[in-house]
Amino acid sequence: MNAISRRHLLKLMGASTLLAASPGLLRAQTGTVARVVVVGGGFAGATVAKYLRLWSGGSVAVTLVDANLAHTSCILSNLVLNGSLDLRNITFDYAALGNRYGVDFVQGQVESIGSSNNPYVQLSSGQRLDCERLILAPGIDFDTIPGLDSTKVPHAWQAGPQTTLLKQQLAAMRAGGTFVMTVPPAPYRCPPGPYERACLVADYLKRTKPGSKVIVLDANPGIVAEVNTFTKAFTQTYAGIVTYMPNVTVLSVDSDRRSVVTNQGQFNASVLNVIPPQKAGSIVTDPDAGLILSGGRWAPVNPLNYESTLVQRRAHHRRRAGHRPAQIRAYRQRRGQGLRRRAPASVRRRVAGPRTHDQFRLL
Repeated sequence: MNAISRRHLLKLMGASTLLAASPGLLRAQTGTVARVVVVGGGFAGATVAKYLRLWSGGSVAVTLVDANLAHTSCILSNLVLNGSLDLRNITFDYAALGNRYGVDFVQGQVESIGSSNNPYVQLSSGQRLDCERLILAPGIDFDTIPGLDSTKVPHAWQAGPQTTLLKQQLAAMRAGGTFVMTVPPAPYRCPPGPYERACLVADYLKRTKPGSKVIVLDANPGIVAEVNTFTKAFTQTYAGIVTYMPNVTVLSVDSDRRSVVTNQGQFNASVLNVIPPQKAGSIVTDPDAGLILSGGRWAPVNPLNYESTLVQRRAHHRRRAGHRPAQIRAYRQRRGQGLRRRAPASVRRRVAGPRTHDQFRLL
């Protein structure tokens, strides 16, 4: 990457990447090399860990934490269902991150994290990882659905054993059977994924299980992603095989009988694939972390750098409530004494009252 394009990319990536590329801006108070801990070794976490090391010239110490020794990619996992790929083709360990880029890997379960003023990661093993910057990429958690046992009715939305289970059930399905799958309400991980799966399964059944049907029960009012592509696939390419139904809410599941009760009736399946509603990983939604609004499911972030807007807001309030009152008092005192010394712009704004622009920025 040449200097100009790299500089432009850094601007687009935002402050977090800029700090990594300019390690002088990211230093511990002691003057030692700054430490960054990344929680979650999926595509997001592994990528940011790699480029923090690469673009900082190795001057930022990066530790990647994940509960597993390897990551199995959800991307392309649908191709495991029809035998086009094997799980080993989409499973990646973290050795290359260490050997090529010097990323330290720690396997562990995160119990808690520190604050923006005192960032750290506490593992269930008792180990504590201190740092100057903390990046959270923990993936997703699922809502509970009454009666759903994912060891019997797979979601296969976290690749690995769930993918294998769904593949085995499809392989054992008789010709003329029915594959029923649900699509959770948006937002959820990988918007086109459920529709891709429906098409792939329809193609597989068309070739290997004549007379079989696919029923897609979508909680959304319509197809969420690539509407034209999947509408054509359902109504033309796999016409007579795929039945697509929008606005279907899952109420309960009978995992033993492979049936699902919805607001539009009960559906019985030869193979049932229920993908539950989703939310951010528990380390993010933990109320003590302060990263979500009350009752929220996802963390609001600045789209330019993915920094928590709630942390930004609290930090901004602390700055406004910190040194500025003393400045204002001194300015008012000078003004009362008839001094004409001009106050800093930040103080003048505070004395005059907040502008609409500032109020909006704090929301």
